[in-house]
Amino acid sequence: MPDIIKNYLLEFKKINFNNVFPGYNFGEIIPELIIDENGNSNIDIDQIVSGFDYNPKHYDEGNPEKFLNHILSTNENFKLLDIINILKGMKMANTGNEIEFRFIIENLNEYFISKLYESKNKFDLNSSLDYIKGDIELTLKFYKATNFTSTYPGYDFNEILPELQIGEDGCAKFDIKEVYRGFNFDPEYYKENYPDIEELYQLLIYVYNSNKNFDILKISESISKLDLSKDKDINYLMEKLNNLSNTPIITAEYHKENINQTKENQAFFDDTLTEFKTKNATMSFNLNGNEKKFKKITFSLGGQYSRSFSKPNYNLKIRGGEDLYGRSHFKLRSDCIEPTFLRTKLVSDIHNRLGLKSGSANYIQLYINDKYMGLYIITDLFKLSWIEKVYGEKDTTTLYKCKNIFDLSPTYSEGCVNENEDVTDETEWINFLTAVKNAKSASDLEDIFEIDHFLYEMAIEYLTNGWDHILNAHNFYMYKQPNGKWIYLSFDFDLDIGQYYENINKVFNPSILYPHIDELKQFIKPYVELDKILNSEGLYPGRFDNKSKLFSMEQWDAYSEFNTGVTDRTAYGLNITEISTEISSNNATDISTEIPSNNATDISTENSTIIQNEITITTTTKIPSEHSTSSVIIEEETVYDVDVPTVVNDDESYSEEEEEEDTTESNESFSLISKSTITKTITKTIAYKTILN
Repeated sequence: MPDIIKNYLLEFKKINFNNVFPGYNFGEIIPELIIDENGNSNIDIDQIVSGFDYNPKHYDEGNPEKFLNHILSTNENFKLLDIINILKGMKMANTGNEIEFRFIIENLNEYFISKLYESKNKFDLNSSLDYIKGDIELTLKFYKATNFTSTYPGYDFNEILPELQIGEDGCAKFDIKEVYRGFNFDPEYYKENYPDIEELYQLLIYVYNSNKNFDILKISESISKLDLSKDKDINYLMEKLNNLSNTPIITAEYHKENINQTKENQAFFDDTLTEFKTKNATMSFNLNGNEKKFKKITFSLGGQYSRSFSKPNYNLKIRGGEDLYGRSHFKLRSDCIEPTFLRTKLVSDIHNRLGLKSGSANYIQLYINDKYMGLYIITDLFKLSWIEKVYGEKDTTTLYKCKNIFDLSPTYSEGCVNENEDVTDETEWINFLTAVKNAKSASDLEDIFEIDHFLYEMAIEYLTNGWDHILNAHNFYMYKQPNGKWIYLSFDFDLDIGQYYENINKVFNPSILYPHIDELKQFIKPYVELDKILNSEGLYPGRFDNKSKLFSMEQWDAYSEFNTGVTDRTAYGLNITEISTEISSNNATDISTEIPSNNATDISTENSTIIQNEITITTTTKIPSEHSTSSVIIEEETVYDVDVPTVVNDDESYSEEEEEEDTTESNESFSLISKSTITKTITKTIAYKTILN
């Protein structure tokens, strides 16, 4: 990073500020640049570079862009971000020599990411063009996914951004594939016309300018100058980009290099993640007077981007061959990015209602060290233990978690990782992907793939707009069952339901869905209310800070009913008024609702010390039933004891997959509240509270 910042500052030495920015008094506006009478900058680059804090442990930003912005703000004597923002607001003369400088000022993140890419990959025209393809695609997706009138209210977009073709609903109507094809990605053209290109950012400029009908640099510059709505900030835009960053629109255009670049970007991002994990924990669980005690518990922070939430996710793993109601891996989800806290539970229950192989979801109240942490969703995980419980296959060798697979073909085989770390032979997986690639019709796959199950899954994803699964190249598993057929298993449903009104408006039978949502809302409302009460430290339950937005009870109630709201995307109300009555009741039923929680924020690394001493987790759980739609709450208590050391212990393998956990299934409808305790080497307590229905 220091070398990249140094190269960036060297660009300031290449231009004449008096010529590029005529009429400005830099001694008054930006004295830090030390512009002399000839227009040259006399900054001491080495001294400036040494003044930034590059230690990733001092940041917990949740994504590389925020991480970069914080680094660039740490030099008190040279506030680079402030300087860049001032320069962006100044008028540049068209001297012909300012093109590259204009680009690095107006495209800060792009410059640094391109330099990071170059630091790991020697400049190569073909691979650089592939990188730029993905970058342009992401930008176009961002434009299409943004509601401009709600994000930037008060502007006439037909006048300032006519290329986007903003409709009355505030969304861009341009043809994304047509615009994409308008860019010149031909390597021979650049070899012939720009033989001196040696850096990625230089190539970026020419490719960006190659579409004469869609000036993407000008559009981006215009958008950057717009004022955001009062209920949004730059973090909102960053989160939107994160959600889109791995979503291929034109999958066929992607190449193998995209997989490698994704891995490199993820490695960079992983360096900024806060880690907390302890294996030195015990847990006791009481349900209806029946107490279960576990002496070997792994407790950790869960998720990737969700680690930046004010209210983070957690993982629980029961070791020593024991289980809780047939499950040994659990994830406690805060679901902070959706306001209703219903979507994970609803989509999980739809799967269970249809009899599909899937995980389950329920509600819990969580206490850590006797401190109330609020309402969470508990889910179980597609792990080896889940396969053994559901299929009877011990230590399966054919369960793959798909993180970055842009197409089910051998080219992208590395985008899915085997859950069994002992497996080194990928022959079965490659053979399956090869068969999919070569198949001419569904009949070619019916002997090796659960086609009907997959069609059910695709119907659910279409009807609920479940875009964050196979369409987004991740959040699903592939498993070869004992019968020889592979099966598609999806998870992470907090972004499903309510993105495309046309689909939501036609999907669910209101006679089943409405009463169920009402039942679930009534069930969790007392616990939602508790989440909105400040504790003695001035924080809301489970939150380590109050930087991110907290949804109010009014918003929770409205978004769970008929009203549409905006979080990091449009969130339609769940009880939509014109839901068609023509769809079969099999589409949705028996659903336990979720809680409106807080938006994403940052958690400092030091917060791991909060999870010391006693950790108490209380959980409220409602287990789905295929028969019962009513529930009576019976309160029972359960307690878990867990030891939590302050240092992460690495002598036992633990994968990030343990965060995607799903809950237990049952033939009886009931809810639980259990209480648990966790103790640390400096003793801590985790309590779970369960509610029986």
